[in-house]
Amino acid sequence: MASLKSKLRKSLMSSHGARTNTRNNIWLVYSHKLNMDMSLASNREAIYWLTVLETDPLVESFTFGYQAQIKPDKTQGKYRCVEVIKVDYCDRTFEFHHLSAGMGDTKLIRIPFLNEAGQEGEVTYAQVYESYLATQAVIGVRLLKVLSFVAQIRDGCWAVETENITNLVRSLKCGTIQSIIDLCDEIDTMIVVGICCRMILSGQIILDLEVREFGRKSNWRLP
Repeated sequence: MASLKSKLRKSLMSSHGARTNTRNNIWLVYSHKLNMDMSLASNREAIYWLTVLETDPLVESFTFGYQAQIKPDKTQGKYRCVEVIKVDYCDRTFEFHHLSAGMGDTKLIRIPFLNEAGQEGEVTYAQVYESYLATQAVIGVRLLKVLSFVAQIRDGCWAVETENITNLVRSLKCGTIQSIIDLCDEIDTMIVVGICCRMILSGQIILDLEVREFGRKSNWRLP
């Protein structure tokens, strides 16, 4: 019989994008790219989401827990149902990404798959190894702080403020977060920081999070 704790975990996961894995750490997060709350079923998923999927401007959307019919080995006779991350790109292509234990970086291969209509095709399958994710953990933690400022202004459009700050950033080309704040004295500081963080996540400005965590003294530059 399932324990009360496991039932609560399953209910929590189901309410934020159902997943079958309820044994690992659960992350309830806000995705600016998808403009929605969602659940992640492990620390590995949280790191990959923040450092790759959420911040890559070429990624349009993504779906965790996607059930794909694939042949990981082309010599196999039957298709297998495998839980993957379906990654949709801005050029209308898509890939299947799978997070795996073990040593390595990211391995890309082309494999057969069945689409939702049962038609055969080929898709890029990315095997992302745990050792690679471990190297991204520090950046992932620092991006959580960036995301927290984005979440604070999630319910506002701030179109005029965003346009003004975008034009300012283009004219400055580089600087610190504080330099942007100093030139936006008519806008609430938290709104300025939140808009800057939106621009960081969308790839409009580049922040070096390998050197230090996000703060007013963080250096930024245009791509």
